[in-house]
Amino acid sequence: MTHHTPPAFIDAAIARYADMNRRALAWTLSRDTARAPFIELKINSITMQDFTDADGLRAPGYIYGWIQGRGLEALIAHAQWLPEGSEMAAQAMDRAKVLYGVLADLVERDGGVYFIYDKTMVPSWSPDGINLLPQHLGTGFRSYSDIFAAKGLIAGAHAFDPQRLNTWLDYLDDCIAAIEGDRFIMAEKQAFNSSTCAAQATNYGPRMIALGAAPLLHRLNLGEHTAFGSRFVRQVLDNHLNTSRQVLSDEIGGDFANPGHAIEFVGFALAHCRAAGETSAVPELLELLAGCTAFGFRGPGVSIGASIATGETLIPTYPWWTLPETIRSAAYAYAMSGEQRFLDIWAEADQRFTTSYWRGQPPYSIQNRDLSGPVDITPATPDLDPLYHTALSLLGAIAATGASN
Repeated sequence: MTHHTPPAFIDAAIARYADMNRRALAWTLSRDTARAPFIELKINSITMQDFTDADGLRAPGYIYGWIQGRGLEALIAHAQWLPEGSEMAAQAMDRAKVLYGVLADLVERDGGVYFIYDKTMVPSWSPDGINLLPQHLGTGFRSYSDIFAAKGLIAGAHAFDPQRLNTWLDYLDDCIAAIEGDRFIMAEKQAFNSSTCAAQATNYGPRMIALGAAPLLHRLNLGEHTAFGSRFVRQVLDNHLNTSRQVLSDEIGGDFANPGHAIEFVGFALAHCRAAGETSAVPELLELLAGCTAFGFRGPGVSIGASIATGETLIPTYPWWTLPETIRSAAYAYAMSGEQRFLDIWAEADQRFTTSYWRGQPPYSIQNRDLSGPVDITPATPDLDPLYHTALSLLGAIAATGASN
C-alpha cells in the first residue's frame, strides 16, 4: 500500500460501523424473532431469497449450534453496547433471554452443543453432506460448537442468570481441557469417536476460537478466568509461526496457511493482551498481522488457503468474515502501536469489505466470492451471521479506539 490513511478515517469508520451494527441488529430482530426460540436466518446471500426445503441441509428447520452460541453472545454484546434504556437494547436482551433458555436446556439434555440438529432436534452428523445420522453423545469430546455455546451462555448468565454463571465457566474450562487433552474434534460434521479425533492434524484453530473467550471474560470483569489466554497465545506463536513469511502454518511445520484465521487469532490475542496488561507477545503479534495481510490480501478479500513455500492460492474462494476480522485486528494493532502501517491495513480491509461484500440494504454481506464474483458456496453455516462475524468484529474496532456508542 503506497498511500497513507489519514487519522480522520477512524472517526468516519467508527460512525459508519455503529450505523451498520444498529441496522444489522434491527434486521436480525425483525427477521428472526418470529422464528424463536432458535435463531434461523437461512437466506441465500446472493439472491437474497430464503432457502427452501429443496436446499438440502440449508433448508429451514435444521438448527446449527454455531449460530445459536454466536448469536447469543452477539445479541447480548449489542444490547450492552447500545445506550442504556433504548428500545432496541431491550428487544435484543429479550430475544437473548429466550435463546439462552433453550441453549442451556440443550447443554443439560445432551451434555454439550452440536454443529447440526435434524428437524426433530436430534444432534446429528452427515457422512455425505446430504443425509444425517445421530451424533454419538456422551463421548467426552468437545467441538467449536461447545466453545461458541459456552461463550454465549457465560454472557447470558452474567446478564440475567448469575446463579448459573459458574456452570458455564466450568463448561468453558472443559473445552479448554479438551483442547489440551486431545479430546477436541475440529471437523464437526463427522462422527464423534476416538478414531476421528486421532486422525486430526495439529491445527491451531481450537486455541484460536477458544482465545475469543478471553476478551469476552475481560469485558465482563471475569479476567481471573483468562489464564488460558496468554498460554494459548504463546503456544500458537511457538508452534505455528513461520518467520520467513510471518504467517501461521495450520499444522505444525506444514506448508498450508490460512491468513484469514491467523488474522482472527491476532485480533483475539491483542484484545486479550491489552486487557490483561501483557506486552511480551505484542511485537510478534504485530509482525504477524503485517505478514498475514501482505501474504493474504488477494482477490476481493483475504486468502483462506495458500502455500507458504510458493505463495500459490490453494483455496480459490474468499469468504466475507476475513475482512471484519482484519478490521478488528488492525484497529487493535494501531491503537496499541500507533504505527501508520496498521491504519493503512485497516483502511484496506474496510475498503475491500464495503466494496465487495457488504450489501447495506439488506444489512448483511455476500457470504463468499471468487475472482469472478459471488459464488454460492456456504463457508460454514447456511444461516447468515451478521451480528457475530461482522458486527462483533466492528464492535471490537470501536472498543479498540475507545469510542462509545
